[in-house]
Amino acid sequence: MKYDVFISYSSHDQKIVEGLCAYLEQYKIRCFVAYRDIPRGKPWPPYIPEALNESRMMVVVFSCNFNRSEEVDRELTIASKKKSRFSHSDFQMKNLRARKNIIFQISIG
Repeated sequence: MKYDVFISYSSHDQKIVEGLCAYLEQYKIRCFVAYRDIPRGKPWPPYIPEALNESRMMVVVFSCNFNRSEEVDRELTIASKKKSRFSHSDFQMKNLRARKNIIFQISIG
């Protein structure tokens, strides 16, 4: 596998993700993060499924921004289809109540 971790996050939380990614990578944990691994100016949809397929697990940076994002629903849907060989973990920034769709996607993944 190309990546150990696919980090799913809202683009509004990029600074936090930069720190999380740097922390993981100092321990040789290979991360996929969209802001860095998708070429600037390129449409992201073709890259996400490929990166998820090339990742051992998904880490969700769960925040108010993530909870409001509809884009992350697509990532969670793709990840849930990989449930036989894919695990996930969440990095929650606040005590938040997730939207029902997010709860559903995580529960089947």
